[in-house]
Amino acid sequence: MRAVLVLEVVSPDDETFEKFEFYASRGVQEILTADPPERRVGIWLRAGGAYAEADCSTVLATAARELTAAVRWPT
Repeated sequence: MRAVLVLEVVSPDDETFEKFEFYASRGVQEILTADPPERRVGIWLRAGGAYAEADCSTVLATAARELTAAVRWPT
């Protein structure tokens, strides 16, 4: 069994993007990144052994801009 989608919350000095290789090796299809300081959700789709940022999630069938707008970002 494997995860189809994972969510990473970006924090100062974290290793969010360094984990992408690990997720790819486990067959994770998509990664969502939530970046509170930037108030932005990113969608990353797996293409082979790497991920490329995309405008829309194939798993959730929604756009990054819609997810970004739906989040209650901390103030």
